[in-house]
Amino acid sequence: MLSYRSGWHQQLYSIPWDVVVVGAGITGLHAAIHLKQEQPNWRVLVLEQHSWGASATTQNAGFLCLGSPGELLSDLNQFGEHAVMKTLSLRWRGARRLLSGMGGKKIGWKKTGGYEGFTDSQNQEFALVQNNLKQLNIIMHRITGMENFYSEVSRKEIPLPKNHGFLGGFKMKFEGQIQPALLWENLKLKALNLGVFFQSDVKVEQITTDKKEYLLLNNGPSPLLKTSKIILATNAATGSIVPNVAIVPGRGQVILTKAIAGFPLKATFHAEQGYLYFRNVGDRLLLGGGRHWDFKTENTLEIANNSNITNQLKDYAEKFIVGAPIEIEHQWSGIMGFTPDKQPILTEHAPGWVIAAGLNGMGMAMGAELGRLAAEKLFVKKKSSVKDSV
Repeated sequence: MLSYRSGWHQQLYSIPWDVVVVGAGITGLHAAIHLKQEQPNWRVLVLEQHSWGASATTQNAGFLCLGSPGELLSDLNQFGEHAVMKTLSLRWRGARRLLSGMGGKKIGWKKTGGYEGFTDSQNQEFALVQNNLKQLNIIMHRITGMENFYSEVSRKEIPLPKNHGFLGGFKMKFEGQIQPALLWENLKLKALNLGVFFQSDVKVEQITTDKKEYLLLNNGPSPLLKTSKIILATNAATGSIVPNVAIVPGRGQVILTKAIAGFPLKATFHAEQGYLYFRNVGDRLLLGGGRHWDFKTENTLEIANNSNITNQLKDYAEKFIVGAPIEIEHQWSGIMGFTPDKQPILTEHAPGWVIAAGLNGMGMAMGAELGRLAAEKLFVKKKSSVKDSV
């Protein structure tokens, strides 16, 4: 809670801010960092509703990826090549910005490469990707400059226990693991060192205007913060502040097993068009996703366990990944924000009020670039449309 415990706090926070960034995930913190780098004299305040970190940035599975071939092919069929190229470009620019701006050690980066696997029941989907692999690699070459970004691997080449349940799959050149909590702490530290102010446990409930200022109503003892500019980087929660915004929350369940002796996986792994994802954490298995098993329940802002999904994740791990019983050591969930066209929202909602949200489960890849673009919208008036600016 933003608490004015003394007159000193009231004096500091009651003065109008140049910019208030609502949301302290990857997008919001990168926006604040870019604001202070470009305008060091601006007073910038970041607000976060949670005390333990952002609801997607610190709660995810720790993948830095651009998308598996099965998911990419599905997106091409649903949204078309132009839309897919735009999102891929943003992911690629964002991933490079994150790595160059933070450095690998500060985010726990391991360039492991990634895989996508297909089970026997998915032999038709597997064949479709095989038949379209050349087209998919042409697209990825345009984005990354890498030849043969995707390559087919046999069942024996998949780095899982010998009795795994995948018939075959594909390997991805650029993909790796990060430590989300370490990333968040170091991002926050970088922002603080630049002079950004930070307050957690502050949930912005409403934003109104008073002449040329925005007034933020929050859950603290003092009902208002004043600012001339706002960046709303609240992803899935954006609709609770701005009605009718086209973002649907999607909760992701994650389980982490106890140590598995001789577990061979040392990479990231995707399945079922990106709805399932797993990786190793040392010699343990981390498995997440499963929204497609219970969309209705998982379209929520509540951070909670869905026992139906976690039980299915456990069964999936035992049948297809490990081939043996597992023990769950820890489980959690995080909230993502999804848009109907799978394009992020980057728009000037009102003069000096920018919304940057709806990252469609790819915040690790695109958040750094989306945050920079949001900050840039407060510097320069652009005539381009919302989608063109992304």
